[in-house]
Amino acid sequence: MHVTSALAALRLHLCPFTPRQRTALRELLPDPDALLRAGPSALAPVRPSVALRDAWRRHDRTACERELDDCRKRDVRLLTRGSPDYPTGLHDLPDPPEVLWVRGTVPSNQRVPVTLVGPRRPSPYGIRVTAELGAELARRGACLVSGGARGLDAEAHRAALRVGAPTVVVLGCGVEVTYPPEHRRLFADVVEADGAVVSEHPRDLRPRKHHFPIRNRLLAAWGRAVVLPEAALRSGSLVTARLALELGREVLAVPGPITAPTSEGTHALLRDGAALLRGADDLLAELRPEDRTSLTNPEPEKTGCFDGDPGLLELLALFPADRAVELDEIAEFGRFSGSEVARAAIRLEALGRLRSLSDGRWLHLAGDGGSVPGTSSSRLDKPKTLG
Repeated sequence: MHVTSALAALRLHLCPFTPRQRTALRELLPDPDALLRAGPSALAPVRPSVALRDAWRRHDRTACERELDDCRKRDVRLLTRGSPDYPTGLHDLPDPPEVLWVRGTVPSNQRVPVTLVGPRRPSPYGIRVTAELGAELARRGACLVSGGARGLDAEAHRAALRVGAPTVVVLGCGVEVTYPPEHRRLFADVVEADGAVVSEHPRDLRPRKHHFPIRNRLLAAWGRAVVLPEAALRSGSLVTARLALELGREVLAVPGPITAPTSEGTHALLRDGAALLRGADDLLAELRPEDRTSLTNPEPEKTGCFDGDPGLLELLALFPADRAVELDEIAEFGRFSGSEVARAAIRLEALGRLRSLSDGRWLHLAGDGGSVPGTSSSRLDKPKTLG
């Protein structure tokens, strides 16, 4: 998009217009250059508040140019509504963001987006379902979209990464703020795997409670369908599902134990007409024919950059057998960089040798005699251990 158009979109986005005011102003000032030159008096037809006038004055062309320049320096991209790779689903919102701040690469609109959300404190059943279902959908070509939160959001992103597929994290804060803080490595892995960390909030904005319902509408609109492996009765996941139904999206819920509080919300959705989800084929049956076709054939699993490298086994030996550890601890102890440890941990989890826990730590699982495909078991004769 032309720089002037991007600056005009940024100015509109940074000022607290209502959707009706923003539409009216675009009609009054259709030329981006005129919109950037306009002073507070030009806002009179939309009846601006004092706060809106002040914001318009602060976010003039110079301020927007400074933000655009800062984004370039920090490797953050601004994605505007006029961009060809702007998520098509967001256009269905009554108030689509004029601008998205992006770290990484938003997957092509040809890759079918599926939103997967769930509780921050999931049950073991929910974790297992999310890991298996998420990996299956990602292998078939879906782009998993979630909120990057603790619990099932993070499990959805990890499921995509395990099979080498891109995934999108939609934040309730700026893209330069890691929230929750223990997901710094996860978000870095998402970007490195050709996925994206995205927000409609300015890049350095700290999270606030009211940001998350605003973020949930993006999750509801982004995916062609919204999947809930688990949900409590009063939860943000159910809010996302209700918003998705209002937008005409397919909502699918996984049944769970009738005694589990984390399944009460999904059971309520099923009672009210949500589609039953037992596997990827159930999702395919609910999608449009063109989306169904693109997800029919599973993509081959990518093996990762450590496949066939004996260094993978050397790294595995650094994980103690008796306790869970953080990846930073492994990086500090061994000869591997933090990014190498993170990529290898994802590969080792896919091989069944490590397990990622909900608190961000990793657990070494007992193997079948110490061999990893493509490596030699002799490296385990004298393993290094921590502690």
